[in-house]
Amino acid sequence: MNSLKSALALSAILWVSGCNTAEFCNAGFTAMTVQYTNEPAVDGCGWVLTVADTLYFRPEVLADEWKENGLEVWVDFTQGTDSFTCNRAPNVGPVITINEIVLRGE
Repeated sequence: MNSLKSALALSAILWVSGCNTAEFCNAGFTAMTVQYTNEPAVDGCGWVLTVADTLYFRPEVLADEWKENGLEVWVDFTQGTDSFTCNRAPNVGPVITINEIVLRGE
């Protein structure tokens, strides 16, 4: 039951904070920002995707072309079952698989 509540809460957060352009929202994309939080070995989270600077996701793979701190993107992703921990991220979500990523504003 807790996992169902968590999934519903996560869906609500993503819908409210990450969707402001109908074209991408209707296609299942979420507005996210690429952030580099330092290496995990030095208490960072590595490369993460954030929603409204409040919810952090770690992509399984983030291609080098998208590794630009502060880059605003649309992301279609599949939520995994694994979560990650990071002291710098107050609200961590699951590890995600990126299905498609598009630069916002294009």
